[in-house]
Amino acid sequence: PWKYFDDYTNLSSDLLTPCSDTEASDVAKTALVQQFTPDPSGFYSNGTAVCQDGVWWLSPACRDRPSTCLPFLTGSVGLQIMETMQRAIEYNMPVAIGA
Repeated sequence: PWKYFDDYTNLSSDLLTPCSDTEASDVAKTALVQQFTPDPSGFYSNGTAVCQDGVWWLSPACRDRPSTCLPFLTGSVGLQIMETMQRAIEYNMPVAIGA
C-alpha cells in the first residue's frame, strides 16, 4: 500500500507535536498498550514510546523498512494514539503515527 502514499518523512517534523508532548509519553497509558499488545522495541524501559525524529512512532510492521510506513496523523496531543498503536501492533498495520 505504501506505493500509493507519500513518504511520512515528506511531512515537516516542525509541524508535528513532539512525542514527549503527546499521550505517547503518558506511562500509564502506554502500559496498557504494552500489557495487551507487547512491542518491546516500540517503547523505552521507562514506558514512553520510541519515536523516530522525536515525532513519529513506527509500528512493528514497518519499523525495519521505514519507507513502507504510511503516515497516520492524530489530533492535538495524540488523541487516540494509544488505540491506534494497539491496532497497528495487533493487525500488523505499517503506519508511522504522528500528532
